[in-house]
Amino acid sequence: MRYRKFLSILTVALFLILAALPTYGMLIPALNRDTGENRALAQWPGSFDPAAIEDWFDDHFALRGQLTQIYNSFNAKAGVEVLNGVAIGRDGWLYYMYDGSQEDIRREIHYSDEELAAICEAQQTAADYLESQGISYYLLVCPDKHTVYPEYLPDGLSGYEGESRFDGLRAALTENTTVNLIDARQAVIDAKGEEQLFFKTDTHWNALGAYVGYTVLMERIAEDHPNVRIVSRDECTLAEEEWHDGDMAGFIGQSDVLSDTLYTWSVNGSTVRLVETPYAETSDDPKRPILCYENPDHPELPTAVIFRDSFMGRDASCTLMLPLIADSFSKVTIVWSTSVLEHIVANEEPDIVVMEYVERYSGNAVNGMNVPEASIVEYVTGETELPRETFSIFSCVDSLDTENQICVVSGWAFLMDRNSVKGSLHVGLKCGDEVVWCDTSSVNRPDVTAAYAESSGGLDLNAAGFYVTFDRTALHEGKWELIIAIDDGESEPVYGKLGKRVRIN
Repeated sequence: MRYRKFLSILTVALFLILAALPTYGMLIPALNRDTGENRALAQWPGSFDPAAIEDWFDDHFALRGQLTQIYNSFNAKAGVEVLNGVAIGRDGWLYYMYDGSQEDIRREIHYSDEELAAICEAQQTAADYLESQGISYYLLVCPDKHTVYPEYLPDGLSGYEGESRFDGLRAALTENTTVNLIDARQAVIDAKGEEQLFFKTDTHWNALGAYVGYTVLMERIAEDHPNVRIVSRDECTLAEEEWHDGDMAGFIGQSDVLSDTLYTWSVNGSTVRLVETPYAETSDDPKRPILCYENPDHPELPTAVIFRDSFMGRDASCTLMLPLIADSFSKVTIVWSTSVLEHIVANEEPDIVVMEYVERYSGNAVNGMNVPEASIVEYVTGETELPRETFSIFSCVDSLDTENQICVVSGWAFLMDRNSVKGSLHVGLKCGDEVVWCDTSSVNRPDVTAAYAESSGGLDLNAAGFYVTFDRTALHEGKWELIIAIDDGESEPVYGKLGKRVRIN
């Protein structure tokens, strides 16, 4: 009898311990390893936000990483062809399957005519605006791994032919715009017979492939700016080491057994230095900082601002073409962004702007450039008082970064009784009776339209997004409240509060 009672108590105790282990385990860093996902994990919110707190617990639940990796490792060894967004190809080659890559390989998806038109318009607008400022603009597209190495794809993804998503976009941009499009795909394909240009276990090209892309980019820039420097391989030292940090190896729990060779460029005799910038970071991921390099020994070189994704450099251990780019200009600012950010361009006044996307993300080119719309209302210039205040504005501030000199606010706002119109939103800062209006750009937000499709009766809210910058040094001390005015030029203008404050000490 006592034995059964003891066994029951022990069973309950073990159950409670196991049930509580993940909760207590969150206090132990070793148990909080992530699953190798190619994204920034949720951060603990700065203010009380139940949804954000739930996202944090979902991403940091103790043992989540270990259990996920054990599961994925078992399936990989069992011969599963596509696992956790990774296609397991021949000879140890792994392929990224998210973001439409699998459908693109099978030629099942293409950009619609409407998407192509929107991308062409956005890119032409960016090119025209930059040209009006005396700045050359180049759009660089880097290849997906499956475009360069289709021969190692698993059987279920092999043999597909026809036009890819980017093939259609390339044709549209070439036919309908004057944008300097640099398609690096064929150059990398032509060079792959000499060296392995992509990691087997990672979605990115390696430093050898990145050098090919770098050369294609710089040779095109040199046609317009012959004083730019193109760093040759003879001017570099190439280090190599065994590498177990391939992102896709991590996706399937095989980082411990799958390895690659990590190559890293260093430019011989480089005097480039990394300097601080006044800009708010564009990513919450500390591995994606804004970088600014100065080259004081070569003032004769042009200056540049580059907006990019991970194919310029994945992180501090996998810099790809970043060391080469740094030595090619007298000053270059490198920003993680899918848009050309006007406030950075305006502040840097570069000779050259480059936007870089990997092939699968080429649809992000629809973001173009966030040029602040011309104010259509007199109160934005301070000539008249604020319009009528209303409490019926639906809004959300997605991010507010006030740690740097140039601050950034992003989010969306709309009125339930009218469609959103590009250029109708004007964000400002109010302290007492004083109002300072900020540079406000429209951001395409079809997600807002979709989220409110039923409750709004089908309003078009695509233009409900905003991207705002302001210089905190231009504000006097005090608590400044964020406000937003909505004026489409036809209906009565109104303004409301965004529920966020900026403290200037």
